[in-house]
Order: sequence, then C-alpha cells, then structure tokens
Amino acid sequence: VNKDLVKCVNIINNGFSIYKWEGKFAEEPEVYAYLKTTAEKFAETEDFIKKNHPYTTPCLLEIKLNHISPEYKEWVES
Repeated sequence: VNKDLVKCVNIINNGFSIYKWEGKFAEEPEVYAYLKTTAEKFAETEDFIKKNHPYTTPCLLEIKLNHISPEYKEWVES
C-alpha cells in the first residue's frame, strides 16, 4: 500500500497448509493476504512480493473477475 502497488490488503490469520517440499511432507501455519490491485500493476506487485517474501515459492494468484462494482473499480484504479 505504501509503495502504491496495491490499493487494499485483506489479511486472514490462522491459516494452515499441508504440502510436500523437497520430497518431505510439511505442515505450517500461514497467514493469507488478498491484495487488490490493477492488471497493470500485477507484475510489479508480484516482483516485489517475490523479493521480500520469506518463502522460496510463495503462492501468488491473479484472479480474473467476472464483475466488479463500478464504484470499487474506480477507487482501485484511482
């Protein structure tokens, strides 16, 4: 938010992941974050997260929306 890459971040605590990494099963508590940004800023946001995230391979997803309210879209793009 401070770097003007995203307009809003929703943080969800108490997540938990089970996964296989380097041939071994792992279980880790996690925090999930939903970042609201524009398609134009996604690549720059992704690069910033990759450089600053403690995971070697953080899960970064771009979700294409079927609809967004015009007022919210205008706010995100402002």
